[in-house]
Amino acid sequence: MRSFSTFLITVAAIALLISALLYLSPWRKELYEEYAVREMVPPNRRETVADSLLAAATRHFNHHKYEKAAAELDKVVALEPDMEYARYYRGLAQLENNRLAEARADLEALWKEGSHYKHSCAFFIALSYLKGKNGAEARLWLNRIPEGAPEYPKAQRLLQEMK
Repeated sequence: MRSFSTFLITVAAIALLISALLYLSPWRKELYEEYAVREMVPPNRRETVADSLLAAATRHFNHHKYEKAAAELDKVVALEPDMEYARYYRGLAQLENNRLAEARADLEALWKEGSHYKHSCAFFIALSYLKGKNGAEARLWLNRIPEGAPEYPKAQRLLQEMK
């Protein structure tokens, strides 16, 4: 009888330990890290000075050298101020550099212009607020992503995880 009681106590202790580990999830990344973009996809374009700068920016971004990527993208935007692609990735590079105001400036401008990247911008603006510990503002931006947008499922998951 005594060995059965010891067995039950051992099983209960193991179950409690597993429950605690699942609840605390020490291996889980911070929400921002889980949803951040880590790769810049180069556009298909003709050969220009801006394209060689974009190629350099892409290399830097994909090697997590966001400061250098942002500097190259600044040059591209100076040459082609209307290039949404460069402004979008410059915003993402600034986000990774913790330059949240600069990141939001690029991303919010693209949002207001109705850019091709509009809903993705809303998602990353939300991440910028999450990174800045402003969950309320992050939720506002996530809720601006309409059902049917490619970012909608990811935004809904993030909203659930933020609760």
